[in-house]
Amino acid sequence: MAISVNATVVDLRNDQPKPEDVFLVDSNVWYWVGYSNASLSDNYNQSVDYPTYVNNAVNNGSSLYRCNLSFAELAHSIERSQRNIFNKLLRPKDFRHTYPNERQIVATEIENVWNLVDAITAGNAIETNLTDSFIAQSLSRLKSEALDGYDAFMVEAMLSMNIVQVITDDSDFGQVAGITVFTAHERLIKQAASQGKLQRR
Repeated sequence: MAISVNATVVDLRNDQPKPEDVFLVDSNVWYWVGYSNASLSDNYNQSVDYPTYVNNAVNNGSSLYRCNLSFAELAHSIERSQRNIFNKLLRPKDFRHTYPNERQIVATEIENVWNLVDAITAGNAIETNLTDSFIAQSLSRLKSEALDGYDAFMVEAMLSMNIVQVITDDSDFGQVAGITVFTAHERLIKQAASQGKLQRR
């Protein structure tokens, strides 16, 4: 699958965060940073690169932001992963309603991850109001860029705060002109290199 890369892309495995850096951290990165079972739940495993980079950013004095819209996406991902670990054949609602002990584990995992997100971002939250105007802007972006609804909201939210750097494992962000994507996503990095969009800082 070819990705049309319009963003600047940085391979975070070869980058050191700087004190002047301001990043939005995407939901999928928080998943790898904070979810205790992240390395068990998927064949694809990024439980080293992203936690290392986020830790380096904190230690180097970079400003890390969360978008509060990430909570829903993160909660969904954790619940799905816990269900797959418990029993991949269960339907989501069966898992949610039939196994109260597992439900408590899911809720605790979500709470623990979000508490960590809150601690790392130290109050740097983008609290977006889902106004008609905001949704219209997001819909316009969906028409021009192959983003899902979560990503369209994230891009609009970060740009509303004049944040143009995002740490993400989602290759779709690579299509967004005017931002810099810090990632360890191999396919996006290769596509960016072939299109002259890979930057080494």
